[in-house]
Amino acid sequence: MTDDKYIALLTSTEIIQWMAKHFTDSVVHFEDVRVKELLTKGKNYFVTFVDEDASLYHIEELFERYHTRGKKLQAVIITETGDRHGKPIGVITHGTYLTVIRKIEFPACELLLTKSRRSRRLTHKSSSSLYTNSSLTISWLN
Repeated sequence: MTDDKYIALLTSTEIIQWMAKHFTDSVVHFEDVRVKELLTKGKNYFVTFVDEDASLYHIEELFERYHTRGKKLQAVIITETGDRHGKPIGVITHGTYLTVIRKIEFPACELLLTKSRRSRRLTHKSSSSLYTNSSLTISWLN
């Protein structure tokens, strides 16, 4: 952020592309990599801004509106007033949105990856509530 305002969105796509270009001897070195090196010049993602009082229903409408236009809204940036030049205080990504939709449409079954020293397995977890311990993450920036 410059002057406490949004300037760019870094996604996993840029990180993976950078890794592919800089992969040497089965090692990727991140020690001296700066975020600006990972940003794709000229790449503009669809992002929009909402105020902190926006409803989750409104957020869903925003993602759906972009989808019906054949575009992918990558993130909803939350500012105090919804002004794009305001200081970002949170972000809801496309992935977070998809997690919410999955939980709404399929609340009774949640796939969990459990790890142990000897094995990894997928298990089903019964969910009696939409708001269980989940992977839903809304990142707050301070």
